[in-house]
Formats: sequence, C-alpha cells, structure tokens
Amino acid sequence: MNYRIACVMDLGPRGNQEDCLLVGGHVHQKNDFAESYEIQAPFVLAACDGMGGHAGGEVASRFICDELKTRFKPSLCEQTVLEKIFKAMQTKSVSQNLPAECGSTMTAMIVNQGKALIANAGDSRVYKIVRKKAVQLSHDHSLVQDLVDKKTISRSDAFTHPYKNIVNFGMGPAFREFWERYQVNFIEEDLAPGNCYLLCSDGVNDVLRDKEIGAALGSKPYENSSKLLQALKDRGLKDNTSFIILECMKS
Repeated sequence: MNYRIACVMDLGPRGNQEDCLLVGGHVHQKNDFAESYEIQAPFVLAACDGMGGHAGGEVASRFICDELKTRFKPSLCEQTVLEKIFKAMQTKSVSQNLPAECGSTMTAMIVNQGKALIANAGDSRVYKIVRKKAVQLSHDHSLVQDLVDKKTISRSDAFTHPYKNIVNFGMGPAFREFWERYQVNFIEEDLAPGNCYLLCSDGVNDVLRDKEIGAALGSKPYENSSKLLQALKDRGLKDNTSFIILECMKS
C-alpha cells in the first residue's frame, strides 16, 4: 500500500507557533505552512500542541516531535515499545531539558504492514474520515471528556462548555503530577486503500464540530486540505491550527 499526506499549519491569532508536526523524517514548526508528500511505510506521524507561554510551549511540542523522530525505528512498532518511548518522555531527565511548567499534548500514528497504532495524550486528536463524516478515534484527556464519560454532559454540550480547554494529561513538566494518574491511550487500526485519517491540534476541533470537519473534507479529504483550512478561517481561528491528512492508496 502507498500513502500520501497533506500537512497544514496556521499561526492563527497567536504571537508564536506552539504546535509542531512530525511527518516521517520531517519536523515542522512554522507560522504558515502547507505541503504534500508521498510516503512509504513504515513511518510515524504526530501532531503536538505546546503550552507554557512564549518559548515554553513551542520548545515542548518540538521536543516531543524530535524525540519521536529519533526514537522511532521500523522494527519497533509494537504497543509495548511505543509505551516505553512515551515513558521515556515522562522522566526527570526530560523535565530537565524543558522550561519549567511547560508541556505538550500529543497524538501520534505509527503505520507499518497495513496497520496503524494510534496513541494520544491530551486533546490533540485523530479522526477517521468515513463517507464525509469525521469519526474520532482518539480519546481526549480533558475535563469535558471526563464529564462526557460520566454522562454528566453530552458530546454536543462539550463543544460549547466554558472549560473545554482544560487538559488533564500530556508530556512535559506541566503534567508531572498527572503521570501516575493517567496513561497514553492506544488503539489499533487496520488500513485499507481509500482510508483517510486526520491528525490535528485542538485549533481544528475547537472551531468546527466533527460533522463540520467531515463536511469540509468531503469525499476527497487529501485534495480538500485547503478547504478545511478555509472553513476554519471563515469561522474564525482561535489558536495555532495544525493538521495532517493521511490517505491510503493502492500499491
């Protein structure tokens, strides 16, 4: 199977870019950026959203992408190995390499032999785009997701909840006290030609509901990456906004 990728970054209303994207061997952290690739498996994708103020957030998200790029090896695709990678990024030594009180969310996808291992920490997301619908595969670590899980509020209510940006878990010193209370989420996904996936920072799903994301991407998500960005701009960007679209193709 072959793969092609479209990745987009927009600074939005922020003064600096705290998002970071990893696409195979390329790490991107730019104010305004759009690029397309054809890529062969195995590879790793990631979307990270840093926090911690000027410099801190951008350093944290870049650090996570650089670590994933450095530590990823084609033979190391099992969940236990990926767990070890994330555990290695939740250590005092990592904290010593990052500014105090900074951190980053992370969503990642490792693709190999027709399968994908999807992982996330925080509220950066992975969606599968199916018949013009965006189906969320990742599971947020957030206050509102906890409320949805407890059936205190509905998923629809979560979109407009005043505390929807409170994140419970992630990488970096800011989340040190939560490392023993939460774990990285993992799911496995079988890939097939025609499958399409979206990895994104919350700059996407904070602005558009899932059904609106699916409508913007339509039946040709890879070709419609610019349409998704325009739909976000038309609604009004609230944050750094970054995403990756992966399309699986026949060999």
